[in-house]
Amino acid sequence: MMEVVEVSDAQIASGRIDGIIPKYDEIPKEYKDMCPKDQKIAKMHKFMETWFFCGVGNVKFIPKEGIDKDKAFRMVSCVIRSWEPSHEHKEAAVTYMLCEFFDDIEFEVKKRKE
Repeated sequence: MMEVVEVSDAQIASGRIDGIIPKYDEIPKEYKDMCPKDQKIAKMHKFMETWFFCGVGNVKFIPKEGIDKDKAFRMVSCVIRSWEPSHEHKEAAVTYMLCEFFDDIEFEVKKRKE
């Protein structure tokens, strides 16, 4: 299991992800698939896509036992906001991290303001 590391406000603001994002070749293949077959991976991938492209609301994180959900969220948030990795690396890493840290995530797609 990945370790949850402390992420500073400065890291989140700057998008510095050294020591936070797993290397692309260390991420298992099933997390790199654009249409994952595993139900949990598919849900986490859908959350990542929705968060990245549309925004999410009413999010409820259900962390795995022993995981500090706020620290884990800050870590994932730092990666998804960063301009450093390729988009493919970012998608795979965020999906992998979400699966590593959370048993489930409940969310709604953010509604556009007309």
